[in-house]
Amino acid sequence: MSSWNISSQLSRAGVAWRHIALALIIVISTIVIAIDSQEGRRAQAEPCLYVPESALTFGEAVETHSHVLTLPLTNNGKKAVSIHGFSSSCTCLSIDPPTLTLGPTERKQLTVTLDLTKVSGSMSPMHKRPFQATVRAHVADSSVPPIEWHIQGTVTPVLDLGPGNIHFGAQLIHDHPCHSRTLAVTSAVPLHSIRAICEPGFGTAKVIPLSPRSMLTFALEVTPNTAQAPGAFRYDIILEPVTMDGATLPSRRCFVWGVINGEARALPSAILFGACRQGEAVTQEIQVYSAKGNPLSQVSIAYRPPNIRVEPLVESSTQCTYRISCIPSQAGLHEGTVRFMVQLPGDKVETLAIPVSSFGLAVP
Repeated sequence: MSSWNISSQLSRAGVAWRHIALALIIVISTIVIAIDSQEGRRAQAEPCLYVPESALTFGEAVETHSHVLTLPLTNNGKKAVSIHGFSSSCTCLSIDPPTLTLGPTERKQLTVTLDLTKVSGSMSPMHKRPFQATVRAHVADSSVPPIEWHIQGTVTPVLDLGPGNIHFGAQLIHDHPCHSRTLAVTSAVPLHSIRAICEPGFGTAKVIPLSPRSMLTFALEVTPNTAQAPGAFRYDIILEPVTMDGATLPSRRCFVWGVINGEARALPSAILFGACRQGEAVTQEIQVYSAKGNPLSQVSIAYRPPNIRVEPLVESSTQCTYRISCIPSQAGLHEGTVRFMVQLPGDKVETLAIPVSSFGLAVP
């Protein structure tokens, strides 16, 4: 190959590489310009509104309907920003002012009022609980999405009721005086008093201060009304804490329940024979009496199923003793009921329903 041909080929190769290099330069320049343009538009569209993280966390606060936070809002951008409204993730807060405009580097204050009494999900109002809410600022420029800030902290209930309930058990007697029971109440802040509210038909309730100087510890004293109809009862007592200046803080509920027994009583109140051989009798004695010591004018008896029998042993004017027997007719669980209809003074009749159960064992 002549030197002229080699020189010609090298010349053509050099031109081709220069064209490729120029094309690469044009492509890269186009990409860089596009990126710069997008970043420029994004910088113009997104205002630099800033709230310090420390201002968005209020730590631990006692529950109240109006806990106030002051949020310093700064525009770190180079253009004025107009906020035409706010929204939030819950109904537990309000924001003032509702609209505002900030010039470049300008700072203004937002006042956020939180209702810390709101309880969401499965959280209990009886214990400390986390608080979280999101505030969204809607900028007048529709191309800018809402700007979010997250407020958080811990809420402490005003009143601590411990278990939060009073159980009177099954020892109350209809229309018979009963002893009061108390529940310890502790306040997170000094109080003037605590109002106890319940319907008069259910009973009485009052709150007694135990620390007159600090007014932080109290005792709730509850007395049920035993004139209610015999049977299980349950009612609520509302406790309203009152501050030293007369303001009412968020209330709490205390649950009261128990059983009011009629005058007629049975001992035991249920008969559980347990396991016994099929076809063999098992027995248990039971006493029927007046809890007030009144005479029993008459006692009628009914029972089911047929494998249960009731036999009187001792019958007096104030107490009767019976023998209850059960013969399992087949293997497995046997359940029944014995009913005593007791006539008391004043032509009052009360019914005692005594459950009876046994488990028959098959005979080999």
